[in-house]
Amino acid sequence: RHTVPVQIEIPQGVHDGEAVRYPKLLPNNQDLVVEFRVQKDSDWAREGLDLWCKKQLNFWQLIAGTETTVNSITGATYRLRIPAGTKPDSVLRIAGKGLQRHRHNPGDIFVRVQATMPEDIPKEIVDILNKIDINK
Repeated sequence: RHTVPVQIEIPQGVHDGEAVRYPKLLPNNQDLVVEFRVQKDSDWAREGLDLWCKKQLNFWQLIAGTETTVNSITGATYRLRIPAGTKPDSVLRIAGKGLQRHRHNPGDIFVRVQATMPEDIPKEIVDILNKIDINK
C-alpha cells in the first residue's frame, strides 16, 4: 500500500455524502472517487442550495421596522430590511445569495426573525402604552 498525492477541486455546493469521480488520478489511470462530508454549522442549516439562519431582534425593531445585516457562511455581509410590524418567527428571504453550484440557480438565504425583550424599556414608552388600549 502506498500514498499518492493528488490535487482535486471540490465542486461548489457539494452535498454531504455526495461522491465525486476524478478520472485517471490514481496509478494505472484509475479513477479516484471521493465521498464528501460537509461539516454542520451551529448557526446555519442547509436545504439543497438554500441556507437558513436565525436573527435576534428586539421587539421595538420588529414594531418600528429596521435594517440589519446578515453575515453569510461564505464571508459576505448582506443588508436585510425588516418591515414595520414584522411578527416574531417570520421568515425573510435574501434571494440568490445562498450556495452556488455549476449549472444550477443559486440558492437563497432565509432568515427566521426572533424577538427578544429589550433590557430597559423607557418610562416614556410605558406611559404611552398605558394611555392607549393595548388589549385590542
